[in-house]
Formats: sequence, C-alpha cells, structure tokens
Amino acid sequence: MTLTDIWLMPLIILPGVALLIMSTSHRYARIHDEIEHLGESAIARADVGDLAGTELLAHLHRRATYFRDALISLYVSVVLFASGSILGAIGSVLEVRANWVVLVVAPGGILALIFGAVILTRETILSLTIIEHHLDTLRGSKP
Repeated sequence: MTLTDIWLMPLIILPGVALLIMSTSHRYARIHDEIEHLGESAIARADVGDLAGTELLAHLHRRATYFRDALISLYVSVVLFASGSILGAIGSVLEVRANWVVLVVAPGGILALIFGAVILTRETILSLTIIEHHLDTLRGSKP
C-alpha cells in the first residue's frame, strides 16, 4: 500500500458520514417540529400537566439528546478523517514519511463514527416507544 493510498482511505469514508449527518440533521429538525406541535396542541387543550404528555416529552428530550450527541460524534469523525488525509497529503507532497499520522488519526474517526452509529441505534429503539404512544393516543387508550 502506497502513502497516497493511506491518506486517501479516510476521504473515501467521508461521503457516507456526510449522508449520516444529513439524515440525522433532518431527523433532529423533525423532533424540534414535533415538540413545537405538541406545545401548541397542549396549550390549545389546556392539558399541560398530563402525565402521559410529560412522559412523551421526556422521551422526545432523550431523542433530541441522542441526535445532538450523534451529530457531534459524526462531526468529530469528519474532522479526524479530513485532518488525517490533509496531513498525509502534506507529508506526501513534502516527501516526508507521514503515513503514521493517518494511521493514528483515522482510527479515531472510525471510533467516532461507530459511537455515532450506536447512539443513532439507541434513538431508533426509543422512537418506537414514541410511535407506540402516538398509536395508543389515536386508538383512544391511555398509554
């Protein structure tokens, strides 16, 4: 494997991370919209103190926290991948043996990516609880 191959590897992963960031950002914005909608409907119905509503808000808050943490992790991953590639490219241009920089920084980017994926998995599991709450409300039963 050549030095060029080593510093290009993190760049190959970046489009996938970018797609995760776009998807997660969109879902994060949807949480914001849902919380605003719930706030408006709660004020209209004057049931702000509803226990089920309080539980739903707690779940939504936890989901929003998961999204924020996942986004931060994915952003860190991008920074590490890009930094490793830039430093590797600079080393290649200057003909300095800098492949160790890429081999040290890129695994950090991979770890941040894995951490973000785990958080998004936890959020997906939690979102089922919220969907079930909405379905119970639509059916007219208490959640």
